[in-house]
Amino acid sequence: DSYIHIEVRKLYPDAELPRFDSEVVSPNEIYLTYHSPRRMAAFAHGLIAGCGKHFGRALDIQQEDLSGGTGQDVRFRVRAT
Repeated sequence: DSYIHIEVRKLYPDAELPRFDSEVVSPNEIYLTYHSPRRMAAFAHGLIAGCGKHFGRALDIQQEDLSGGTGQDVRFRVRAT
């Protein structure tokens, strides 16, 4: 976020950019919380799955909508299997 978002804002000052918060639970598990008014959590899910595939890791990905069904705030529980 700290590099890409700066570059995007140079081109599109009014862009509404997504944000991820992370919390490492264990060496094989992490929580990623997606925040965006664009509601593209399904896209974020695909990117996470694609990362696992790229690095040859099987991932169990579960998601929970924290925004009352709007999809603006979604927590992903990502566990390497």
